[in-house]
Parts: sequence; C-alpha cells; structure tokens
Amino acid sequence: MVNKVIIKISFSTFLISRILLNLYFYLKYGADYLHTEDLMVGIPLWTLLSTYAVYGGANYYYKQKQLFIPDNHKIDSKNMKEWSEYRLYLLSRFMRILALMFSMAFPVYLLAYLDHSKEIHSSPVKIITFLLLAIGCGICSRILKRRYTKHLQG
Repeated sequence: MVNKVIIKISFSTFLISRILLNLYFYLKYGADYLHTEDLMVGIPLWTLLSTYAVYGGANYYYKQKQLFIPDNHKIDSKNMKEWSEYRLYLLSRFMRILALMFSMAFPVYLLAYLDHSKEIHSSPVKIITFLLLAIGCGICSRILKRRYTKHLQG
C-alpha cells in the first residue's frame, strides 16, 4: 500500500516537473527552446533528479511513519501525538538540507558575478535571494528543532 503511494507521488512529481520546466523554457526562449544544447540535456536531468529526491524523501517519511504507527497496530492518541511531534523534526531536517543547498549556491553565484561569467548568469538579485533563502531556511530549521527538543524534554 505504501509503495504504491510513494510511486504515485514520484510519478506525479516527474510529470509536474517535466511540464513546468518545458513551460518555463518555452515562455523564456520561444518555440525553438529544445534546440538549445543545455536544455536538451538539462530538462530530463533535472526532472530525474527531482523525481529521485521526492522518491527518497517520501520513502524515508513513510518508513518513519511506520515506526510510530504500524499498519497492524491499533491507532491510539499517544502514537498520533508522537508522530505529529516527530514530523516537526523531519521538517527541521528538510529545512536544514534546503539551507545547505542555498548556502552552497550562494558563493558559486557570487564568484560568477565577480568574475563576469558567461556560463552562469548571475546578478545581485540572485545572490541576495540565495543568501536570504539560506538564512531563512536555517532559522526555520533551528526553530523547529528547538520546538521538537522542548517536546522531548517536557
């Protein structure tokens, strides 16, 4: 049952990311966008990467949920409360991963901007956006983790 849900989530992510990437680049470059070398490889690559990331995340989520609420176990309020609190920790981990991703992109775009790179189109807006996203996700991660540890101690 859970594997079917994970596969449905992954397949819908595949379709949605494929459609959104094609639509975005169609609007940006026009009808001849697939003849651009980077996009011919980039669209399928990013579609597969996003699908794999969602599959791994959904698989991990449902495995953790099985620990708190097994299929054959009667659902009681204590297990549901523990699971809802543990989801805060999972969300905290997710936000930390996003903060790390954005913080890794920040220096790349900063150096590309300072070097006037033609391959990576960087601008001050992109640099500030990555910096603010990294800081915001990091703060959210710490707040959620603090709430979860407070629940464990209290």
